[in-house]
Amino acid sequence: MSLKDDIKPSSYLKEHSDELIKDVAEAMAMLKLLAMSEKNISDGNVVPHDEVFKKMDKIIKEAQAVEKEAAI
Repeated sequence: MSLKDDIKPSSYLKEHSDELIKDVAEAMAMLKLLAMSEKNISDGNVVPHDEVFKKMDKIIKEAQAVEKEAAI
């Protein structure tokens, strides 16, 4: 990153305003998700990853069993 590459003329900004606005909106959405995640962590609203994977495995096995029964 250099100033020469980072600084754009106003004509570039005008021509690419839609793209720039979209990029800023996406960045703001990611920052909001990060802030929400940090608040959840500080509030103790977390689940250990091993519990999440156990629950996911159970859900997958149940879905596979239902699918198997439907195929019969």
